[in-house]
Amino acid sequence: MNNVQLSNIQHIQDACKQDKLVIFVGAGVSANSGVPLWGRLIESLKQDLPEALKEETDALKIAQLYKDSRGDKEYIEKIKETLMYGKTSPNLIHYAILDLKPCHIITTNYDDLIEQAVLQKFQQYYVIRRDADLPYVQYQNTLIKMHGDFEANNIVLTENDYYNYSTNFPLIQSYVQSLFASKLILFVGFSFNDINLKIILNSVSNILQENMQRVYLLTDNDVDPIQRTYYENKSINIVSICPDDIDNYLCKYNIKVDSEQLVAKVGKVLYKQLVFINSFRKNQDLIKYICNYIDSYKDEIRVLGDGFRYIIPQNEQLHWNYHSSGLQIESPYVKNIKNQLKTFAGRRKFVIQYGGDIVELRKQAYLNRFFSLDDLKLVNETFLRHLNEYIPYRSVEYFYDLDYTNLWNRIRVLRAKGYKYNIDDLELPFILYRLGDYYQSYLMYKELAVITWKYKKYILYFICMYNMYSIRYGVQHQLFEREDVDVWSILKEIEAFDLPSILNKLPIDAGIKHVFEDLLSYRSQGNKLVESESFKEKITSQRKSAERGGRSMNSNIYLLESKFYQDFSFCNDNYIICDNNRFSQTLYHNVIIGILNSHVTPAVKRGKYFQNTRIEKLTKEHLLLLLFHISSKELLEIMRQYDIKNLTLGQDACKYLIRLIENSSHIIKQSNDGSYKIINEELFRKVVQNIMIIVNRIDSEMPEIYNIYPTVNYLLGIQYFWSFDNELSTLVYKYKPGIDDAILLLNHLIFRSYRQNTIHRAIFNLSLILKEHGKEMEDIHSIEDIPEKNNYFFVGSFFSVLTIHVQREIVAYFKQSIHGLYTLLVLYENYRIPILEEDLLRKALKTPDFSDDTYVNKEVFSCSVLRRVRKNDKHQSLHSLIDDFAVRNECLQFFLNPIEFEKIDKIEPVWVCYCEDWIIQNLLENRVIKEKVKEYITNDTLGKWEFDHMWKLL
Repeated sequence: MNNVQLSNIQHIQDACKQDKLVIFVGAGVSANSGVPLWGRLIESLKQDLPEALKEETDALKIAQLYKDSRGDKEYIEKIKETLMYGKTSPNLIHYAILDLKPCHIITTNYDDLIEQAVLQKFQQYYVIRRDADLPYVQYQNTLIKMHGDFEANNIVLTENDYYNYSTNFPLIQSYVQSLFASKLILFVGFSFNDINLKIILNSVSNILQENMQRVYLLTDNDVDPIQRTYYENKSINIVSICPDDIDNYLCKYNIKVDSEQLVAKVGKVLYKQLVFINSFRKNQDLIKYICNYIDSYKDEIRVLGDGFRYIIPQNEQLHWNYHSSGLQIESPYVKNIKNQLKTFAGRRKFVIQYGGDIVELRKQAYLNRFFSLDDLKLVNETFLRHLNEYIPYRSVEYFYDLDYTNLWNRIRVLRAKGYKYNIDDLELPFILYRLGDYYQSYLMYKELAVITWKYKKYILYFICMYNMYSIRYGVQHQLFEREDVDVWSILKEIEAFDLPSILNKLPIDAGIKHVFEDLLSYRSQGNKLVESESFKEKITSQRKSAERGGRSMNSNIYLLESKFYQDFSFCNDNYIICDNNRFSQTLYHNVIIGILNSHVTPAVKRGKYFQNTRIEKLTKEHLLLLLFHISSKELLEIMRQYDIKNLTLGQDACKYLIRLIENSSHIIKQSNDGSYKIINEELFRKVVQNIMIIVNRIDSEMPEIYNIYPTVNYLLGIQYFWSFDNELSTLVYKYKPGIDDAILLLNHLIFRSYRQNTIHRAIFNLSLILKEHGKEMEDIHSIEDIPEKNNYFFVGSFFSVLTIHVQREIVAYFKQSIHGLYTLLVLYENYRIPILEEDLLRKALKTPDFSDDTYVNKEVFSCSVLRRVRKNDKHQSLHSLIDDFAVRNECLQFFLNPIEFEKIDKIEPVWVCYCEDWIIQNLLENRVIKEKVKEYITNDTLGKWEFDHMWKLL
């Protein structure tokens, strides 16, 4: 095939990718469905005319004479009958035309064969049969019946029809002329002698003159140089492809065609030509093809992910499976490469052939998360060791490290730079979005949209428009209280964006356009979400099975993880804001559940090699997801719902966690110094809270965790109201802060304006630290300095570090104000406050309030404490009061002598759980009690807290 034809095909393919291809369909296409050509139609009309007109050769005059002599009705019926209207079906050529995905189709045919094919291919083309149809165009793509059709009863055939065309079809004529001026026109099914072709080209060229684009005419005839020059002078490029070249190409690359359905040889050739144009690649090297494709768009988009299905040629994509570590497409080319690499000579040839492309291919494979292609490894250990050299740190990496020092330096550099008119221009507004400065991000995207449009960077333009739409509610939230900015005008402007329409009109590659179409319709994210639900459930079931001794080896967790990585890379590497919708958030939620359930799945082994598939240690990537992409409330709920108690971190995860804690402390120091301000304090708070959730559950000692307290104190100091007290209590208990941090933290917890009862444990543990160091609460000089002094448990939690003078005031106040038995015994038992006196206990025992709250069985707790008081000789004066109360309270009767308690049916399982271990073991020898306790700790919320301990005793 000569270079001229290769160039013609390349131009047609480029127009197809840019959504600028218009196919002009002639009578030759319908002929392959049995519709007679122009000549037979005219001959059929001549047969019904007088003998004197048999020698007439003017086809338009013959049609006019027939119509004039026979009338409209008979004329139309004759044409329909001759052209077999309603009796034919589309052929392979119609479908091949649609496979080229033309933006518009023009035809001079009257039949409805194209419409039938469009319906059968489920494509959308608005049919324009008359001028009146144009104002009501509903789809971006149109099918223009230039010469009318039978349905509209406005066919163009007679001499008058042609002479009056501009009068009868002015809008259609103008519309078609505009397409000739702006699109690439490919004529299919026309002969060189076709009268329609001559009339149309002559009419268009007279009007457009030098503004007319060159058109392309597909033919199976071999055109001699003189005729070729003749047509080229008329702005017609002849596309003539040798049938032998086509057959050889289709056979070599296993492209299947079923041309036997077509009868005529001309039709078979035309069909194969269209298939050839659709599938031809000048460079059949798949690796170079992919590299060249990516290279041509790398300045505007880096990651295509699932979108590669639109890029890889169909003959190299016999299958599509975007799995956990790679991509399976069953490519014949990759199969040959794998065979080649089995020999030393083949590997040497591969290095010579792809030496310059290998690193770029590995980069793209890494960014797009397919580390192998048909099991051909693309990302190796050597590449990963030098990853930072190939893919340098950007602002988003600093963001996920909480490295605000380098992040702000990077932002300063970005602000000082001029625009490069490439994807790097999107880095600054994207990181501002990440930091929560939505308004500044919006302003930059708005400015960039104008610039990218001006410089014809249409992919970047669309990303800017999409991102503005994605952050509109963030802008609204940020500007809600500002009076100097008209936020409602901004929202109105953004809401007016018609992103699908904008995308359809952009002249960008069809493959990339499909990627954005999936983005707008949530197709890609929706598919990942559906799959993630399935994998999450399978992993949860696998854990339950393993806890019962079952075993399973599968790839569920790796497939589930890959859903997050694919979505994460597409968002962050392209600077596309597509992770703030419910699809992504629910996807990340499912992945987190899967990761944690896989991690705590028991490692049941069978033999040396067979063991449960599970995540043995959490990695840095796992922590990034757990810390940044889920709310603290949701993460806590997952931990509780799935009973996640212990986590094991890998080495890279430990380093990452330490780095985050150190950087968070540095952020606080720099913020206090005024070096920079934390823009998104809500995000920062969430990350720190999630760090606390993780460190409270890791099973190894990490000294660096103690560095988190300056950050915790900072967040409490800026009046963020945490409903996070249990985690803080656990943190203080597990990682005792230094004395300075403890004093500051205790002051925050005591004097903040809002607190929950669950914080008392943290205050109590902090008070123990102060007591160990001989410190007292210096800011409390009297009971009146204590906020909420009538919150007895709150006051009791730090009673031990108050001065003697204040303690005496509190004891006196408690004796006067406390009436409830439970409150009295908690203060005595848990906080060691000396208020258990005879008169106070007598008063409390008269009317004990045992109405249970959600978390505490007050009666059981009170009776268990009274039992210990009864056995303490220091409280002999109270023994008679306790004995009298026991007469009317069966719970206390049980606790005073559980082994000898005879009313077995009255024993509640929670009573048993409050006993010492040796007593529990004795009681569990009774089958009735044992079954009660087993059911209780399995089903009851309170019982689950003591599940492990009680289960061992059972």
